[in-house]
Amino acid sequence: AAEVTISGVGKTSLSGSIAVMPSKSTTYVLTARNAQGASTASASVTVIKPQVSKPSITYFSAQPTRLMSGERAILSWSTSGSGSYNVVIDPDIGIVNPTGTISVSPSKTTVFTLRASNPAGAVTASARVDVIQRVMPPVIGYFSADKGSISRGDTANLAWSVSGADGVTISPGIGWVGPSGSVSVKPYTSTSYTLTASNSGGTATRSIFIEVGDVSIQPIDPISMYPDMPNI
Repeated sequence: AAEVTISGVGKTSLSGSIAVMPSKSTTYVLTARNAQGASTASASVTVIKPQVSKPSITYFSAQPTRLMSGERAILSWSTSGSGSYNVVIDPDIGIVNPTGTISVSPSKTTVFTLRASNPAGAVTASARVDVIQRVMPPVIGYFSADKGSISRGDTANLAWSVSGADGVTISPGIGWVGPSGSVSVKPYTSTSYTLTASNSGGTATRSIFIEVGDVSIQPIDPISMYPDMPNI
């Protein structure tokens, strides 16, 4: 033969061997040519692809599963599989390593989903983190008295304004009141009044002291009252 070629390989020597690595089953055709013509022979190589199965998720968890807004939880996971596969956590995390941990701080209750996939298919697992919205304590805008000191028997007016409270009380002797208003008090002795506002987020207090003095009695001068009365 003047020339020998192998399909997919090209020209080669009249005799010998060559290594091939086909990606799929292939039939190689050897052609030998000379001036009188050509003759061929073939050899087939069957490529058996390994069986690929879906990846598996060993575990996917959150700790803690319940937290206050602003706090953090740890997501932990482990996956396995043959060959190459992708692992993604939603929402807002994206592609991750097959095994690992990540810190998250969701602003609301969130179900995180882990998805592991390859050409054979995908598997998923989920972990829920419940977020309790933080309630701020109530705010006392003001708590005031129109008089800081009075005489016994006189009255003073207390006034207040509170926001964000589930309940408001004034002590002593007044009890439950609305979030804003005023009330007249007549303490017999010097008294400290305390306003307490509360909700599930906490308690706020403010106090006012009202001093009570004795009524002063001035002696009566009869001459000033009766200037025409003769002196005796």
